[in-house]
Amino acid sequence: MPLAGLGRSGFGAWDIFPDSAYEAAMHAGVLERTCLPNQTGAPENKPMSAVFDQSYVKRLSGDNVKEGKNKFELAEQLIADIAEFKRRINARGLVMFEAASTEGF
Repeated sequence: MPLAGLGRSGFGAWDIFPDSAYEAAMHAGVLERTCLPNQTGAPENKPMSAVFDQSYVKRLSGDNVKEGKNKFELAEQLIADIAEFKRRINARGLVMFEAASTEGF
């Protein structure tokens, strides 16, 4: 089965910083600049607020974070984000991947 082209794909993200996915990728240097299409004006590239616990990462903070009473409530918010994103882009299915660092900043 052939893979769908990028033109038929939608990209969403969560981040503790409000920068667009394009701006964040440019700043972080996770991909070569030539691999990133210029999508600075696309509002869907703005990240959803992220789940973030300052106790795990001492030297990093952002203001685009979810608030909840406990981790279960935060997980429910992520589930709702995924469902809304799928509805908004009219997707039949989703492929998700984790691109966050697993080490302390």
